[in-house]
Parts: sequence; C-alpha cells; structure tokens
Amino acid sequence: MKQDHWIGILMDETMDDQQIVSLLEKSRRIAEGKNALDGHVREWVYPANPKYFDLDHGFSVSDQLYWKQSSKVKVGDLVYIYYGMPFGEIRYLCEVSECDIVNDAPDDGGIRMETLMRIRRLKFFDGHLLNRALLKKYGFTNFRGPRYMSRELKEKICELYDMKEDGQ
Repeated sequence: MKQDHWIGILMDETMDDQQIVSLLEKSRRIAEGKNALDGHVREWVYPANPKYFDLDHGFSVSDQLYWKQSSKVKVGDLVYIYYGMPFGEIRYLCEVSECDIVNDAPDDGGIRMETLMRIRRLKFFDGHLLNRALLKKYGFTNFRGPRYMSRELKEKICELYDMKEDGQ
C-alpha cells in the first residue's frame, strides 16, 4: 500500500472512540479498493489469452462470464480485458458482479483457477483503437497478469469512445 494511503492513529487519548472508528472505516474502504472520499472503485486491466478461451464467443452467448480472479477485485470494480495476440487490444469493459467464488471444479490439466469472479460486459470496444501501439504509449507493455488501469489511459479511452468516467 502506498504511504500516501496510510492512516495513523496516535493512541494518546486525544481522539474519541467515534473518531477512531471513523478512521478505521476509512481504512477499510481504502483496503477494499474504494477511495474513502469519493467512493470510486478500482479499475483493472486483465489479460485474456485466445489460445485458452474464445472471449468473443463467450460474450456472444452471455453478457456474464466467470473469470479467473487473480487480484483483489471487489464487487463493482471495473475490468478492462486485454485480448492477447493475434488481436493485441483492449476489447471489453466489464463490471465485477461477484467475486471470491471458490472453484471446486475438478482440475482438467489446463489453467488452474482456484478463485473465480463473475463479470458482466458493459462495453465492446470496436475499431481496434486500443491496440498494443497505443497501450505502449501509456506504459502497458507486458500483459501477464492483472494490473491497475492508469488515469492517463482511462482518460484516453474515455476520449476515444466518448465515455463518461463510470464506463457509460
């Protein structure tokens, strides 16, 4: 956790119990990924490998999919899905509708998914604008696991797709 997100409490009896409880609640919201002041959710970029799963087909069948959860996402977080090569682009924006789902399906020898999340498709990014060349300009070069969406890239996506900050 970044030091600018730390909350310190000096236990010298200068704060009443309600102030301490309020700071603990603020700390919990930060740890859960919600900004304690404005309630915004975290935004992630998750990779998808077309060798293992046909994401386009999956979303043609249903607007909701179960996906491997390999970060501390929370319900309400936004997930941008980077569809790997040969596509090499961010293709979908989803919202986490359920998380921390224990995967009790038998291991099929493929990718091990101990924990799942359920995501709901909000938007399909057409036009191939969010390609590797653009993403590289914003510091996204390796797509081996989930990472936070940068403010700069989010602003560029909103500009290119005439979106509001909440993904709509």
